[in-house]
Amino acid sequence: MENQLGATKYGPEISQQFVKIPGERIGVLIGKKGAVVERIKQECRVNVEIESETGNVIVGYDFSSLLEGDPFKALEIISAIARGFSPERAFKLLHEDVVFQLLDIRDYVGNSQSSMSRLKGRIIGERGKSRRTIEELSGADVSVYGHTVGFIGIFEAIKVAVEAIILLSKGSSHKSVYAMLQNYRRKVKQEKMSLWEEQFT
Repeated sequence: MENQLGATKYGPEISQQFVKIPGERIGVLIGKKGAVVERIKQECRVNVEIESETGNVIVGYDFSSLLEGDPFKALEIISAIARGFSPERAFKLLHEDVVFQLLDIRDYVGNSQSSMSRLKGRIIGERGKSRRTIEELSGADVSVYGHTVGFIGIFEAIKVAVEAIILLSKGSSHKSVYAMLQNYRRKVKQEKMSLWEEQFT
């Protein structure tokens, strides 16, 4: 089932937007005793209605309360959970500088199921080794679900993680992709060191 966003506005102050999620992810979104969906409501100051039969999750909010809440973060969190992320990882999106991005691997390998399976296998690796390495070196969380790859992290981390996936889709070796990611990691460390030195000189 594909993840879709939509919006419907009711009156001058009330708005509703929806995310369509796969049926098997609804229980994850709800959480034990409703804890996950309740936290989304509390943290983002929104109302969340889940239609189990259709897979529609409706997020309602009042324009007058936008300064207190963040319905767009709520939509990101729900979308991330829908695309395979655990609630714990999805809640990282509550941080202002952390964003969610989705990559459709059909854009790189077409609609062939065998091609998609092959690329997903390259991204995940044996026992998840490749995905974990991409996460560790880029700093972004990665979820492979259906025909999509989801990313959670700061913009720079997601940018380099997406580049790694695109390189794998073009047939680059894991070794060369890891080398690119290691160069990025070294650059980030050098920049942090330079900032630290500037503060104390």
